[in-house]
Amino acid sequence: MLFFLTCCGSVNTPTDHAPNTPAGELSSIVTATLPASPAPAASPVTELYLPELALAPTSLPSEQCGPPDGWFSYLVQPGDNLFRLSQELSVTITDLQLANCLGNSVLIRAGEKLFVPFVPAHPETTITPLLPQLTEEAIFIQQPACGSRVTSPVIVAGLADPTFEQTLVIRLLLDDGTQVAQISSIIQAEISQRGPFNGKLDFVITGERQAFIQVFTVSPRDGAITHLSSVGIILSESGPEEIRYAESRTEQIHITKPSSGDFISGGVVTVDGFGWAGFENTLVIELQDQDGNVIVGTPVTIAVQEMGQPGPFRATIPYAIATEGPARIVVRDISPAYGGDSHLSSIEINLAP
Repeated sequence: MLFFLTCCGSVNTPTDHAPNTPAGELSSIVTATLPASPAPAASPVTELYLPELALAPTSLPSEQCGPPDGWFSYLVQPGDNLFRLSQELSVTITDLQLANCLGNSVLIRAGEKLFVPFVPAHPETTITPLLPQLTEEAIFIQQPACGSRVTSPVIVAGLADPTFEQTLVIRLLLDDGTQVAQISSIIQAEISQRGPFNGKLDFVITGERQAFIQVFTVSPRDGAITHLSSVGIILSESGPEEIRYAESRTEQIHITKPSSGDFISGGVVTVDGFGWAGFENTLVIELQDQDGNVIVGTPVTIAVQEMGQPGPFRATIPYAIATEGPARIVVRDISPAYGGDSHLSSIEINLAP
């Protein structure tokens, strides 16, 4: 049962004041100057002192407000205020005002929804994920779907986003991680276009075994896996087959921040995303150098109240490197059955000390 649970989820301005003039009243001082000669009299000069005008408060431009990608809604708790939340969330009050279209107001009330970058450490916090713009699964295995029972040869088919030279790798692993077969497959579409793929895998076993089919892409730079999807199936020596077909679904691990090609420096990188994990809601995030070597890795828990549900995740990862260069952020869903990848997503970045 564990096998299928882990593979089949889816500023103020100074103002001049009139001296001793009562507020709200007009006062005038009339100064008359008498002529020193028969010349025509000069016109009297009148000075008027007006009450100070109250300026309307400025507000933040509404067209610039709204939550950034990867933020989600949080139910304001008794005792919450923008200052305390800004300190706890490591953002400014202005950040929160802009994200929630509050203008220059700092008033929030318990029970209201407030967009925040991650979950404040409050007990019994209610959160509702702010879904990123989800896309189709980059590598979608349509046949055989999870739970299929197959005999040799097994036909693997699906759809995939464009890859380097439109090439994919299809691999068959037993539930202990032993590789049984591996082939290459070409995406049947023009370069830079999504399209179908297929392949035939021959295998020899005795009796029945649980197994994984993995379909993945590799980097032309370092040969590391950059994206991987898998399904869990049953291999049978003989007997009737039960081929299942999957429906199209969204990407299981979606990295929302940083973006591909971003320049990161300062010794810390924050990774935000949205995804699904097959075991204990836990993913593993790795920072890899230009040769595919792991600089640092850390587990991260998806922020949901029920196990097995998709939700947001965030990890702040310190790193130490000597020189600037290409790097990669990898997010992995690891199978507890054999310690390999059930799903893997990645983005390419530029990393500096």
